[in-house]
Formats: sequence, structure tokens, C-alpha cells
Amino acid sequence: SDLRPLPSSASPMLDAAPGLPRQANGQRGMRHPLPDDGPAGSSQTLAGMAAATVAAHPERPALTYRPAQVQRRTRTRRTAGWHTLTWHETAHLVFATAKRLDDEIGAHDTVVLLADTNVRYPVAELALALSGRVIQPVYVSSTDEDLRRAVSLTGAAAAIADSGQRDRVRGIGAGLSLIDLEEVVRLPGSGHLPHPSLPPDLAPSGTTAVLRWLRELPRRPGHLPLLYLQSTGTTGPAKVIEISEAALIAAVSAVRDESSHPFPRLLSFLPTAHVSERLLTYLSVAAAGHTWFGGGLENIAADLKACRPTVLLAPPLLLDAIGEQAMRQAGSTPAGRRLAVSVQGTADKATGLGRTGMT
Repeated sequence: SDLRPLPSSASPMLDAAPGLPRQANGQRGMRHPLPDDGPAGSSQTLAGMAAATVAAHPERPALTYRPAQVQRRTRTRRTAGWHTLTWHETAHLVFATAKRLDDEIGAHDTVVLLADTNVRYPVAELALALSGRVIQPVYVSSTDEDLRRAVSLTGAAAAIADSGQRDRVRGIGAGLSLIDLEEVVRLPGSGHLPHPSLPPDLAPSGTTAVLRWLRELPRRPGHLPLLYLQSTGTTGPAKVIEISEAALIAAVSAVRDESSHPFPRLLSFLPTAHVSERLLTYLSVAAAGHTWFGGGLENIAADLKACRPTVLLAPPLLLDAIGEQAMRQAGSTPAGRRLAVSVQGTADKATGLGRTGMT
């Protein structure tokens, strides 16, 4: 199974999940394997997928955000208050972040990520994932008891937290090494000058060092998961679910294959520990996607208008609520009612063709 429960002696609070079905080629969920791009094996590893995306699409947009402070003369692009980093630039930020983390944590440590919606989050996550660490995203809404229980279960050694969560990490008394998210991910335009290794967009060949690093990374040991995901705790004490790198690659490949958009535009708006948000990061790597980071659920209406996502990853209940609200509003005018009928017809046709992910 690609989703393996932790040893039962560790805690009774684990969810077990069945493995993903094998395809005829022996890979789980990989209907269209990615091209092999070197020793890392692009079709099999996160590092290989990242190397393929950075090498093929260095100038495509990767991350768009609204910085708290905009430095003058940064190498970001400005679009009505939003700033965009290319895959070329993002790769250098991930590389620089991974090098800083090497000075703070062990090679295969489990690291808690505790932060609200923040463009630094996926940079830190990719730096951890690509360098062989295990990532444990935790809901900021977790009680201190749930946070303490989750950390004790996985044996996490460190926590990367934003400014709003650092005191909580200190207060739970779990002996975690605390790392400042804002300090370890030195984002251009947000109080930090660009890292010295960050070449301008006009020199995409500057990705050579990053590509070499990605291709030379050792494979993750088979016994190490990639993620420890936390349940919301709405049905009882929060649970922790172990997810392997192979399972993650199969999941994002399945989502990518359902989309008709070769370079998806994505919006981050759910709590950062939600499985949909974590898939967002890896889908973007697999498909050279462009992810926008706005104000979370509270600002979703304005952020949807600005981002205009082509792929929206969200729980079914949330999508149903959005659809029902849109249909109710459309029903208030004759033109809206005609549009609603057309939209429903398109959705019914897509469902009939088995493309439920597009409805």
C-alpha cells in the first residue's frame, strides 16, 4: 500500500487507507508517465518532476502573491498589486531555502509546518520535500492538545511557523526546534532583497545549479513518507495519515490528467493543512502550474475574480455551496436563468462523459 499506517503501538488515533489501484504498467495512477529527465527519474520522483518543469518552462509564472512590503527594484512582476515569480526564480528560492534548512535540521527529520495562507509555505514545503525531510502540515485551528498529540505521534524534531504561530509552538512544550518561516524563506519584495543566487529573468541558464541539485538528490528512503496529513478533528480527536511520495505523485497525476488545461492557474484559499492545498503545490510542480496566494476564505470572492483559476481544488461540499449560491443568484433575472440552464446542461454532458472532475 502507498498509504501506510504508522506502527499501531505509536497511537490509536491513526486512519488507515487502502492503496491506490495499480495500472497495467505497474504504477499507481500514472496513466501518462512524465519523461525521464536524468538520474533522479522524473517519472518516479518529485525531484524529477521539478527538474523537468524548471528545465522546460523557466519563464512561466509559478507563484503570485501580494507582499506586505514591496521593495524597490526587485525582480518581481507587478500586476495591480500582485507580484509574480517565474519557475526560474521560484527554483532558486527553494534551493536557497533548502540550504538554510540544512543548517537547522537533520537530513530525514519530520518537520511541522504551521502557518496561515502564505506564499512562503509551498517554498518551504518543496525545500523540505526535495531534500528528503518529512512534512507534517498542522491546522492553525488545532487545539494545543491536538497539536501536542500530533507532534508526539510522529516524533517531529522541528517546526516552521509564521509570526502568528510561533508562540504556540513555544507554548506546547514539545521540545521542537523553532524555525521562523519569514526568515528561512526570504521572499523578494517582502522585507528581503532577492537572494544573491537569484539571476534576472533574462538569464534562464542560471537555473543550471538548481537543475544539477535536483538531479543529484538521492531517492527518498522507501520507509520514509513524504507527508503526515492531519484530519480536521470534526469527527473526534485529530488523526494523522501517512502518505508516501509514490501515492502523492499518483494523486497529482490523476488530477492533471482530468484537466484540459496544460498549465493550470490555481488559487490557494483553504487552510494550509487541508489535503486540497497540499495537492495544489505538487500539481503545480507536475504541470508547470501558476498558483495565486490571496487572503484565504475570507477574501475568496475578490481573489477568484483576480486569479480566474482554470483548475479549482476544493472539497465537494464547498464546491456544492458555491454552485448553489451561483444558481440562486442567476435565477433572479431572465438572462441569469438562461445562463443557469446552459451551465447545467454543460455539467450534465460532462458528467455523462465521465468527466466529473470538470463539472
